[in-house]
Amino acid sequence: MGLSIAMKINFPLLALAVGAFAIGTTEFSPMGFLPEIANDLSVSIPQAGLLISAYAVGVMIGAPLMTLWLARFPKKTALILLMAIFTIGNVLATVAPDYMSLMGARLITSLNHGAFFGLGSVVAASVVPKDKQASAVAMMFMGLTIANIGGVPLATWLSQNTSWRMAFAAISILGIMTILALWKALPQDHDVVKPNVAKELRVLTRAPVVLALLTTVMSAGAMFALYTYIAPSLHVFMQASPQTITLMLVLIGIGFCVSNFNIELTQQAIESIGLENIATNQIELSPYLQNHKLVDFLQAQNIDVTSYMTLAYGKVLNDPVLMHIAQQHQVSTAQISLAWALQRGFAVIPSSTKREHLMSNLKAQEIQLSTEEMMAITQLDRNQREVSPEGLAPMWD
Repeated sequence: MGLSIAMKINFPLLALAVGAFAIGTTEFSPMGFLPEIANDLSVSIPQAGLLISAYAVGVMIGAPLMTLWLARFPKKTALILLMAIFTIGNVLATVAPDYMSLMGARLITSLNHGAFFGLGSVVAASVVPKDKQASAVAMMFMGLTIANIGGVPLATWLSQNTSWRMAFAAISILGIMTILALWKALPQDHDVVKPNVAKELRVLTRAPVVLALLTTVMSAGAMFALYTYIAPSLHVFMQASPQTITLMLVLIGIGFCVSNFNIELTQQAIESIGLENIATNQIELSPYLQNHKLVDFLQAQNIDVTSYMTLAYGKVLNDPVLMHIAQQHQVSTAQISLAWALQRGFAVIPSSTKREHLMSNLKAQEIQLSTEEMMAITQLDRNQREVSPEGLAPMWD
């Protein structure tokens, strides 16, 4: 269980993970100090938010172009060049005199993003035995996970207590450290394989690939729509202090570790990164889909279970059994479904756009269901899944 001792001290993987940490920190950290940037550069919050959009556009354009351009170089050289671009971009952001200069700096910084992770994954797999390749790639991407938990909140704290320029300066130092680490740790390779551009682009005609890309676009778009403005939103709507905003960013980073895995994928995750690094597993759970086998496995491993789709798109709200139990407690059917999940020991993440529904959901914590009522709800299991995109969703156990 967990990474082998050899992999834990694999310096090439460590160097790649440091690079992933640096990139993850520079990608997400401006969201934490967006108000500071807006105030200093005399722009509105929406205008400052476009800095995030600029980075995203740069990633989209830069990933294929940089990968094709760098194909002429050995992979070690290519990765060092990418981190040099990263460092230059962050240095320019540190000294940017105005809004447009910062916008340009963010575009430059973003050009390394996709290509680094693509080439880095290939290199990570090449420095370990074949049976450890998946674990090696996971080890590199662990740097991105740690960036969300530690790097982004730390950069936010630094910006709040000094200036946002100091945050970018610190990230620039991370870039220099990564360049040195890559130069020292990565083996020198001389094989240069030029990609077949037409063949590479042909993969975009495959329906499963397009569906996977669209799933990523929609889910990332929804997440970034809120995450981009998380700092001003917390400040305006919750009057959150700078310390609270930093703490919320830590919690969001932990939330990014949620896996949505079945038993097989969870076992692979445990073997790749170690049980101690898995905070929770977010899975679809409702009275109509109770996932008993997977839940039992997770709880036996002491992995917290997070339930989404607990109301099954509202389908459980008209269930006669749940309605009867709700009447007995003089509460809503939704509250009974949420109380059932909470009583099973699940973390629950119901969503709503209406304040009254949110307040009602919170009151589910006050409901105590009897053993007989819990058993009655158990009998409602239909193995009825609501979220199941063909070819993309894992098979539940």
